[in-house]
Formats: sequence, structure tokens, C-alpha cells
Amino acid sequence: MEGNRALLKSIAAEKAGSRIPCKTLAGKIFLYPSQNISLVVPLVLIIGFITGLLVDTSNLKKYILVVTVLMIYPTMIGFKLKEVFNLSQGKLVVSAMLLNFLVVPCLAYLLGMGFLLQEPELFAGLAITSLLPTSNMTIAFTMLAKGNVPGAIKLTTIGLLLGSLLAPWYLLMMVGKYVPVNIWLTLKTIVLVILLPLLMGVTTYSLLLKRYSPEDFQKKIKPYLPGASAWGMMFIIFTSISTNAPRIVSRWDIFVFIKLNEKYRWLARPA
Repeated sequence: MEGNRALLKSIAAEKAGSRIPCKTLAGKIFLYPSQNISLVVPLVLIIGFITGLLVDTSNLKKYILVVTVLMIYPTMIGFKLKEVFNLSQGKLVVSAMLLNFLVVPCLAYLLGMGFLLQEPELFAGLAITSLLPTSNMTIAFTMLAKGNVPGAIKLTTIGLLLGSLLAPWYLLMMVGKYVPVNIWLTLKTIVLVILLPLLMGVTTYSLLLKRYSPEDFQKKIKPYLPGASAWGMMFIIFTSISTNAPRIVSRWDIFVFIKLNEKYRWLARPA
């Protein structure tokens, strides 16, 4: 109970700190993406798509792994590992994990087998998406919706940790017959992207507490961390859409809805 009270106080302080107005122009620009996600993401998608049709942005791909680690790292600063092992909200955790790692992967597998056998790379992408069902943005969205923030923190962390361990094996079972799956390389990449930022974030927070009190951290540092993550997310979205823009235009038929339409037409054909 005391642990939950402390967490709620920390969250309340975080919310209060996040409302502190930024007085400098540079600070306002830095925080703009994180404070206007619903506007910025579609804008970046449109700009990235148009840019990809005009310019070759494939060189940006080599920075995605580094930027991903740096994007997740700020979200891990201030995270308390002991909350993961807190046995409260057990029903919520068990039901969410069953949904995330049993129901959703099964649905993804059925969709892939039904509509994407001719596009094994898309099948693999669908499988990966279904196996890592959450991100640290979940916590922010839950807070904005005035939902169960402690539960969101726990589900996000457990989901990412379990996903990093299970994803390579799920991929092998789901799409191993259609695309080559290097289990150890996949495991190493996911661990690098999830566990390394977690370790960096916990270490950074410990060092910051030697200089700042928890209250000062929430008020002076924490409000700026989402800005760093948001800029990293913008880069990854821009790179992903721009590098694939020519393929999207040339292979518009790969979209799932088109495949669904083709499937139903095939089923409707007379024998």
C-alpha cells in the first residue's frame, strides 16, 4: 500500500511538473512534438512520404537502431524496477499478458496465413507488430486519459521484457518457414533496444538523485524527457515512411484491405 501511495505521489508530481511552462523559444520548440503528438505524427508522415518520392533517404536507415535506443532511454529515467515485481493488480497483468502473447499473436498468424503468404516480409512485419504490443507512450496516453497509470507502467514494462524474450521464438514458429529468422540476432537486437535503455535509465536516475531530490527531478528534469523521446520518434517515423514511399506507390496492392478484397473475390468465384 505504501509503495502504491509513493508511486501515485510521484505521478502527481510528474503531472504537475509537466505543466510548467517553458519560457525559452528553444525549449518550446524542443517540447512541441511531445505536446502535440496528434498533430505532429500525421504531419511527419505526409512530409516523409513526399520526401521519399523526391529524394533517396535510404542512408538514414543506418541510424535507426541508435536513435531507437536514445528514444527509449529518456522514458526509462525515473523508472523504479521494484514496481515490476509488485504483486498488486495481478488479474490485470495476467489478463493483459494472455491477450498480448496468446490472443493477438494467434490473430496475427491467422491473418498472415489467410492474406499474406505471397508477401512473407509483410507477414513477418505483422508478426513482429503483434509480439511487441506496447511502448512507453502507453503510459503517457493513459495519463492523458486519466486512466490506471500504475497499471500502465507495470503492463508496459512486463510486456516489453517478456516480448524481448519471446519474440524471436514466436517469429521462428510463425514465419520461420517463409522468411529466414536468426533467433540470436533478433534476441540481441531486441535486448539492445529494450534492456540497454532500461539499464541506462536506471543508472542515470541513480546518479541524478545524488544531485537532485525526487521532487526536483520531477519538476526540473522529467518534463523535458518526453521531448527527447518525441524527436527520436519523429526521426524513426520520417525514415520509415520516406524509405518505403516508392515501394508503397509501386506496390499499392500489398495493403491488407486489397488482399482481403481479393480473397473474398476468389471465394465468390463460381467453381
